[in-house]
Order: sequence, then C-alpha cells, then structure tokens
Amino acid sequence: MNAKKEPSSMAKRCFGHLGGKIGDRIFARFIKLGWFEPEGTATAYRITKRGYAGLEKLGVNLREDKE
Repeated sequence: MNAKKEPSSMAKRCFGHLGGKIGDRIFARFIKLGWFEPEGTATAYRITKRGYAGLEKLGVNLREDKE
C-alpha cells in the first residue's frame, strides 16, 4: 500500500480534544452555525441549544460520560 502520508498537524488528539487544522476548521464552522458562543473570555465557549441539537443529529451524545 502506497498511501500518501498526511502531515501530523492536520488533526491530532491532545489531552482529550481534537486539535490541528481540522479541529480549528470544525470549531470555526460550529461558531458560524451558532452551535457555540463566547462565554466571558477569548478561550471560553458554551454550547448553545442549537449546538446540542446539531451535535445530536451528528450522533454525538454529550449527555453520557463515555460511549
């Protein structure tokens, strides 16, 4: 198999969260959709009601600790 290796910075898991370019792009899209909104500081965000509904449609269960 001769698959082209993607740069490791495209996506990475760091301390339980998704980082890298993919993580940044996904989060930017969530902001644009109104799924997250700022909460007090430049780095703190909260999930909106719209966000809970959208993530649930994607199959993300935020109400359980682990799947």
